[in-house]
Amino acid sequence: MKDFHKNLLKTAVMLAVLAGLSIYAYQVEHKGANEEKQRKEEAKKLFKAEKEQIQQIRLSKGEESLVVRRDGTEEWKIVKPVETEADKGSINTIAGDLVGLKMTGVVEENQARAADYGLSKPYLVAEFKLKDKIEKYSLKIGDINQFDRSAYIQVSGDNRILRSNANIKESLDKDLFALRQKRLMQFDQEKIKKIELKNFHGDMTLEKIDDSWEFIAPVKTRANKGDISSMLSSLNYLTASSFVAEKSGENKDNYGLNPPYIKVVLYSGQAMAAQVLFLGRQIMEGSEDKYLYFATRGDDFPLTRIPDTIIKNLDTSFDNLRDKYLLDLDSKLVKRLKLKVMGENLEVEKIDGDGDVKWKVVGGPPNQPEVFAETAKIESIINDFKNLEAKEFIDGEESKLAQYGLDDGKNLAEFQDQGKSILSKLFLGNEKGEELRFATNQKRQTAFLVEKAKLFSFPKSIAELLEKKDESDVITKEQPPDK
Repeated sequence: MKDFHKNLLKTAVMLAVLAGLSIYAYQVEHKGANEEKQRKEEAKKLFKAEKEQIQQIRLSKGEESLVVRRDGTEEWKIVKPVETEADKGSINTIAGDLVGLKMTGVVEENQARAADYGLSKPYLVAEFKLKDKIEKYSLKIGDINQFDRSAYIQVSGDNRILRSNANIKESLDKDLFALRQKRLMQFDQEKIKKIELKNFHGDMTLEKIDDSWEFIAPVKTRANKGDISSMLSSLNYLTASSFVAEKSGENKDNYGLNPPYIKVVLYSGQAMAAQVLFLGRQIMEGSEDKYLYFATRGDDFPLTRIPDTIIKNLDTSFDNLRDKYLLDLDSKLVKRLKLKVMGENLEVEKIDGDGDVKWKVVGGPPNQPEVFAETAKIESIINDFKNLEAKEFIDGEESKLAQYGLDDGKNLAEFQDQGKSILSKLFLGNEKGEELRFATNQKRQTAFLVEKAKLFSFPKSIAELLEKKDESDVITKEQPPDK
């Protein structure tokens, strides 16, 4: 029995060793096959270089040439036929396609029949230089074989006529407009700290405070965060649809830029670096109410035509951009609510039970039974006031609020957190007609007109809010609050 167990153990060990050797042999063979495949693919590459090494590219079609270059930085610039900024992504794609170019076959061993393949007068010639290298690498592209979608090519240092994928022609066949930088402003939206906007409606200045935008002029008030974010996004991705002139200085009068129809200045980062954009408009020929729009960053920058989609975000008024919500209120933080209705006081505190929320009245006489407000009515006030929007704005000094019935504090709602800190406050004043009522918030800098229908949850008396028990529970007029 012992010999049997020994033999069984030896067999298991031998099988394990054999399995290990098999796996090892497979891995070695598989790795070798992969390496051989990589070697063959590398051998097909026509240029032994990396795209990061390329410092200059020249693309020539007939007598026309386009040259891009980068000197010591990663930023590509077009230097011919004009000096201007280049589209970095497009140039990097071309550089990658050049160094990654592979031949798919040899057509002729010499160039004696180059004319038959469109290579004696090639459709396009690409030349590039590497950093710290004198020699140039070149690629000639001739005819396209429509049967197998291959391109006939020649490369520097090789007299053979080769075949490659026709995609290389599409990649390199680019004009000045395709390769130049068409975005007019580029910035990190999170780093913008200040905005100056001047348009037909007036001058506006905004500053970013924490995560919110606030107007500094013409009136200090909150701005609509979503609208400002949309404006910045549209500016960041604004692209030229065409280039009118390489320098705009001598063309301002003809394109509505003297003075500009709209001017935007963005300040970013700790250094408050400024980017300026001027927009002009010109009435469309044969029309009385349709316009063409143009933009430039300054006299020495290109003058471009731009799509009119940007205009709706910039040709707007202070009232359209300001925050229309009267209160900056997070309803989840509200733990206490003070109400005053026609001089009658009520203060309630949120009591969270086992899945049951109640609002307890505080500040009543000592040794009295607990009194509760109706939960649905209190939470309706919180939610309705949180979403209350202004229909009109009346900016002015606090002393002027009296004419709107906003000075006496007879009707108000004060929202507090757990520590009794004031989160927000709303004052209600006189009615205006059948549909509107004056209101203001704790800043008391602006009177707002709001729809009376949106104030439906605000009671006509304190008694309306209380759970119905008996008459002794009703809160008396002008009762002092809980200390």
